[in-house]
Amino acid sequence: MKMTNRKDIEQVLWNACDSFRGKIDSSRYKDYILSMLFVKYLSDVSKERREEYIKQYDGDMRRVERAMSHVIDLAWAGDIVGINDPGIFNIGDTLTDGENLQFTGIPDFAPEYFARVVLMNPLKSKQMNKGLDQLSEEGATQLYSPCKSAIPIIGVVGELQFDVLKYRLEAEYGADVSLEKIPAFGARWVTGDANQVAEFLREHEHDCMHDKHGRLVCLFPNEYRMNLASKNFDKIEFHITSPY
Repeated sequence: MKMTNRKDIEQVLWNACDSFRGKIDSSRYKDYILSMLFVKYLSDVSKERREEYIKQYDGDMRRVERAMSHVIDLAWAGDIVGINDPGIFNIGDTLTDGENLQFTGIPDFAPEYFARVVLMNPLKSKQMNKGLDQLSEEGATQLYSPCKSAIPIIGVVGELQFDVLKYRLEAEYGADVSLEKIPAFGARWVTGDANQVAEFLREHEHDCMHDKHGRLVCLFPNEYRMNLASKNFDKIEFHITSPY
């Protein structure tokens, strides 16, 4: 009797898979096969886990189903896992167990629309600030602190976001606000020679603000002012995305 070797097994398996291939190109078909193998692996893991719980809970299927729906101790690249945020996490943060990892940051892009957030009830300032901070952490808006005003400014990509933010501040945080839209050409992050930055800030203090990380941002009212600033301050760079 001929001994079955690895090559024979691989050929049988390929013939079986190839019979289902149809008109799919072989170079693409392997992606389908790998996906099916991964799904089969997940199914086997789930089956093994269920059998362990059945044994652990003496066949009590209610407890088994409850454990299967709540316990997550395995994950793969691409999985989405929810965690409780005590207010210390931001978009782009990396969580690791043991190994120290550091990645290049995710930049903020300059919004297209801006508005001052005016609180209707001064007694709700704490709620408003908490709401703005959390919405900013979610990425729903960009939050700025003007250099010459205590009224916060928010920036968004689309105007409809203003309505969503206003509703969420009132519904989720109990802060009734009015949004005063600001006509502006665009925001630019300011970096460069320290002396020129200080001089620029003195001349444009009413247009300048700081983002949530304390970086200097200028909200230019029109393109002419921005081009003039670029010409007059040759040692300063004006970025459309935030520096890392």
